[in-house]
Order: sequence, then structure tokens, then C-alpha cells
Amino acid sequence: MSQTFTIIDENDTVASSRAVLNDNLASLRSSFSGTSAPSSPSPVEGQVFAKTDTNVLQVYTGSAWVTIVPDYTVASGGLLPITGGTLTGSLAMGTNKVTGIGNATDPQDAVAKSQVDARLAVAPVTVAITGTGNSLLWIAPSACTISDVLLVSSVATTGSNASNAWSFNVRNVTQSENLRSASKSTNGAEIGSETAYALALDQNLTGVAANDVLRLDVTQTGSPTSLSSARIVAVVRYSVTT
Repeated sequence: MSQTFTIIDENDTVASSRAVLNDNLASLRSSFSGTSAPSSPSPVEGQVFAKTDTNVLQVYTGSAWVTIVPDYTVASGGLLPITGGTLTGSLAMGTNKVTGIGNATDPQDAVAKSQVDARLAVAPVTVAITGTGNSLLWIAPSACTISDVLLVSSVATTGSNASNAWSFNVRNVTQSENLRSASKSTNGAEIGSETAYALALDQNLTGVAANDVLRLDVTQTGSPTSLSSARIVAVVRYSVTT
């Protein structure tokens, strides 16, 4: 290993320069190898350097040393071959896309958007809210996992408080389970006009079976904003399971 490189004076003879030439050739042959980058004389753009403590090959850009081969002791140089290989660390895409992937077949495969779109679905249904009561919401077409239920109302609620509010829950009638641990109230979470109002379901969302019946349970406390004339659409968001 050598990092010596001496500029030969134009007045030096070949005989007197032989040792210098041999040292320079040794440095070139070993890619200026060492544990730290060569600095004397100053490196030039395109000069390579083999860092022996980490097995990294670097090149000088004219202002900095950059790695071009992560590990020169292995056949691939530590680079991922374009014909396929195995990453040993995370790969940050920097908001770029991975394109052209095949459909997933194994549990740990990346999933194509087309597969996701085929398994995510929504089921809108018009409901009437005039007071305390319940409405048929949905009958599961197949085994699925519920993501949430959204209410979209043409009328906004205002002034809700502990004494005057609407409360909502979703119940799986077939399995006798509520999908919220506690009803969601407009007290502190008003319904906006033509805005998705998420019920934020938090339990019993998986294991929904084909033909399970979901019901929207509504409780009126006091005299909240009337929704009797509102056009209200409930949207069930779910994904099909196998």
C-alpha cells in the first residue's frame, strides 16, 4: 500500500528518478490505498482511492471524495446488480415511485396499486336522521375488514354541547358488536356541511363475515341542530379479505 506520489523535476535524470517512478507506480497500482484519503500532493479530479479499513473505493470529484464501490472485496462490489439481488438495508425512495412491479403472491411482496384498488371499496347509502333511532347501513358482500364509516350531510351542526348533541355508533347486528368503544358525539366534533364526518371506528373491524348486517345507531340528546331535512349519505369504507 502506498500513497506517495512525487512530481519529477524536468532536470532529473532517469537514473535518479527510478525510485520515485517506482513509488509513484506503486501508488497507482494500489489505488492510493490507505485508511485515509491522500492529501499530498493535492488530489486531482478522477483520482481513485481504496480505503482499506472499510473496503470502499472512492473517486475525487475535484472538491470531495465520493464512494463509487461500497465494498471492493466482494464480486458485486457491494452494488445491487440489475439482474436482481438482496438489499442489506433500507432503501429510501425520496418520493420517487417503484414502477412496473408484478402482482404480489407472497405475504411479504410489495403490492401493486391495481391489487389495492381491487380490494378497497366503498359502499354509500342514504340515511335519514330525525332523532334517536337506527338505520340499516350495509350488508357485507363478502368477508372484509371495515376501515371506517363517513357521514356526509348537507346540513352542518352548530352549538353542540353536553346537553344538546347527536351521537353515533355502528353496530354489527349479526355479531352483536359495536364498532366504536363509545359513541362519537357532535359535542366537540361538529358535522360540517358537505364534509366527510369520520366516525373513527376503533374496535371489531376485522373478521366481518359475508352477509353481516351493519346498523347506524343514532342518539339525540336535548335539542341539537335539526338534521331532519338534511341529505345524509353514509359511506362504508372496507377492504375485502380472503
